[in-house]
Amino acid sequence: MEPKKTRAKGAGRKPLQPEDRAKSMSIRLTAAQHKKFLELGGIAWLRGQIDKAENGD
Repeated sequence: MEPKKTRAKGAGRKPLQPEDRAKSMSIRLTAAQHKKFLELGGIAWLRGQIDKAENGD
């Protein structure tokens, strides 16, 4: 019987630093709020708003 083939040692993507890892979050919106969120640009809009708030712009 042949030995099981495994990936090479050190192969694969290296893990990100803890401060660079994305966090998952869930929110509850009404149908109207969800529609508005998508109209505003969805997650790209939200990230932009957070970045602006952090910079004080």
